[in-house]
Amino acid sequence: LKYDLLVTDIKMPGLNGYQVAEGALELQPKLPVLLITAFGYDPDHSAVRAQRSPNVAGVLYKPFDLGKLKTAVKDILARDAS
Repeated sequence: LKYDLLVTDIKMPGLNGYQVAEGALELQPKLPVLLITAFGYDPDHSAVRAQRSPNVAGVLYKPFDLGKLKTAVKDILARDAS
């Protein structure tokens, strides 16, 4: 099984988004990751720092609309295809 993109919220009950990404990247090391967070107001938040990671292809800050999600996914998949 090969995935094109992992979209995950950062703060979730049980596992957090970083743990989900870590597990997925063990199986597919070049998998692009789109993180979702409500903590965009905090410039020191780990999502912002993680954006420098080669696998983190983007960060979406809540609230966002479906159009913004679609654009982010489309842009990431287009970059990954080239």
